[in-house]
Amino acid sequence: MPGQYVLSVIHEGYDPALSSILALNQDQIATFDLGLYATDTTPYPADPMLTNPLDPKGAPTPEDAERLARLQGLIGEVVSIRETKLRGDFLVNYRIGDDIRSAVATIDHEAWELTDETSRKWWIIKACGNLASPLPVDVTVATPKPRPLPPMAEVAVDTLRVRACASETCAEVGIVQRGMRVEVFGCLADGGWCQVGLSGGGRGWCTGGSIRQLAVARAIPVIQDFTASSGGGASVPGEMVLIPAGEFQMGCDSSNDPLGCAESWQSEELPLHTVYLDAYTIDKYEVTNAQYKACVDAGACDPPDTNLSWTRPDYYGNSTYDNYPVIYVFWSNADDYCAWAGKRLPTEAEWEKAARGSSDTRVYPWGDASYDCSRLNYSQYNGGSGGSYEDCVGDTSEVGNYPNGASPYGVMDMAGNVWEWVNDWYQADYYSVSPTNNPPGPAGGTYKVLRGGGWNFAGSSSRAALRSVRYPDDYGHGSLGFRCVASPRD
Repeated sequence: MPGQYVLSVIHEGYDPALSSILALNQDQIATFDLGLYATDTTPYPADPMLTNPLDPKGAPTPEDAERLARLQGLIGEVVSIRETKLRGDFLVNYRIGDDIRSAVATIDHEAWELTDETSRKWWIIKACGNLASPLPVDVTVATPKPRPLPPMAEVAVDTLRVRACASETCAEVGIVQRGMRVEVFGCLADGGWCQVGLSGGGRGWCTGGSIRQLAVARAIPVIQDFTASSGGGASVPGEMVLIPAGEFQMGCDSSNDPLGCAESWQSEELPLHTVYLDAYTIDKYEVTNAQYKACVDAGACDPPDTNLSWTRPDYYGNSTYDNYPVIYVFWSNADDYCAWAGKRLPTEAEWEKAARGSSDTRVYPWGDASYDCSRLNYSQYNGGSGGSYEDCVGDTSEVGNYPNGASPYGVMDMAGNVWEWVNDWYQADYYSVSPTNNPPGPAGGTYKVLRGGGWNFAGSSSRAALRSVRYPDDYGHGSLGFRCVASPRD
């Protein structure tokens, strides 16, 4: 079966048939009677030991390697640093909350090899910044037998609280009651936290002791609908929507566009062309302040550039606005958040299909009818010199507040509220050279693409085909946010 697996570890005198996972912490060996779980590798790094790094940026430079080695025990002078490839079984540091632990992992990673003044060697894995050490001589790693399907587990506590990451400090994204079943995609090696499926298509983490593995795995999960905590209670920000595989028409269609695609700046939306996309899931709502704050609190994201919004001096970090879109974020902030959440930023094509659908070339997510304040949050300038602005809100609105403006798939706020970063670099003529299947965007560029319009822009800026750009280190003056996508659950 394709994929990675959490490894069982055995030592002399222990029965390997129990498929127990053994964790090492401060040279003390302890066993856990926990079944061997298959691990889906799409949203997380290939090795479960590397999912909770000390530094979300890893160790891309020798200076990073030395800094992270010192955080993990190196004291003496570093004599030399070189790049190497680590293959095999190692004792690897990883992190849960504020605790740094060690566990056995089979790794195949680029690493920095540091030699100190005593000739001791230290290996820092470049992808995550974690320390790898040789295994104790009395520990061996057994090859597991794969399961044909991810296993099911039964909730063993009155209320199972599912969190955004493997820590009690992370935001709560779901609740499942005792006796219900959840699909398990993988567990950290010490059994402390497991990744489980949510009914909205996303995933979250729960403590391993709160679920009990069932003997039979099921192809179709039986999961109770979950509700997430929110300030306004109008929506469930963690929910994702499945966009099925297939073709759609991307770009401006002169037969229904209000301007006939004839303006010079619309040339970047041409030609109208057919694109095929594999299936994916997309956040139903823009990423909220509360969701982003969970990433900041976990140490994986930098906070927004400011806490205020256009009319609110206390916006980010104020529970009143937990369910409002996060703003004042750079492209790298959005990218960091999506990676931390086990997702990624959408491509331009993925964003446009989710906004337009596949059955027509509608101008706006709701169709060809003109915009108004019942469908989206925007601002319109009336009159020439001396004219005035007509605002729907005059600032951001709570996510999901415009159901009349939903896309054909039910994705909310694809028009107005905040512009949204996508993954692609900007290239004006990309549509003329892009591949038909799953276009990834240009290999590089100066600007990143924005989509969807914002609360302080005209409603016409919210056309599904419209492309805008900004430097990746520009936060958009309070009208720029994002949402994420992921591969669908099997």
